[in-house]
Amino acid sequence: QTPIELLPTIVYLCQGQIAPEFVGIEIGLAEKLAARALAEAADATGEHVQAVLRDTGDLGHTAERLLAGNAERDPEREATAAARPVTLELKGVFDTLHQIAAAAGPGSQTRKLTLLVGLLRQATPLEARYLLRLVTGNLRLGIGTPTILDALAQVYAGGRTTRPILERAYNICCDLGLVAATLAAGGLAAVEQLQVRPGNPVRAMLAQRLSSAAEILGKLGGTCAAEYKYDGMRVQAHRTADGQLELFVSPPRV
Repeated sequence: QTPIELLPTIVYLCQGQIAPEFVGIEIGLAEKLAARALAEAADATGEHVQAVLRDTGDLGHTAERLLAGNAERDPEREATAAARPVTLELKGVFDTLHQIAAAAGPGSQTRKLTLLVGLLRQATPLEARYLLRLVTGNLRLGIGTPTILDALAQVYAGGRTTRPILERAYNICCDLGLVAATLAAGGLAAVEQLQVRPGNPVRAMLAQRLSSAAEILGKLGGTCAAEYKYDGMRVQAHRTADGQLELFVSPPRV
């Protein structure tokens, strides 16, 4: 149901991100600051927020309960909250999250706090649950990248059997939003044309575990070469068209 122009945004948010991981954009809100924002948005004291948090164990559920007015204690306020119209739009939320992430230097915490309070004051209790989970890095949708790839294949590519094409594209660009946008706009043929590009790190291949040396040899055709593995960090060096050099480490972070 998502308009094509918003598809990359939806994909990033399902990953619990607001940009590809290698870009290095982090919302940068600790739970303590998010709790302060909730207290201000819900007209509650910090002590009350912490008390509810101890009860729920989750800041998202805490926000939902506080903005709903604690139904068991204040049914009238709960009914008012439930009737609150849904006004938050995806683009506005996404842009505000980027502003929160970009806030730096003196006064940055106040800026982040003000922006988050503004979102929470517009949010329904259910929206607030997922908004606070997102900004604190605890979204917990239970949706991994493979599931998103399966869904994209099913919606835009005729079925999950086409997922390997999407996975190959993701492996060479590390940008699931780019893969989604390319697929929606140009189909599988456009996705197959995606190539390694400077500035987009290639995903590091992870080792597969097998139970015995015989099983390893069998998988590799009977012969193989082995070498000692040294601990360290895998690094990719990229030189972009403007002559800039970038180093990416695994997992891909600039």
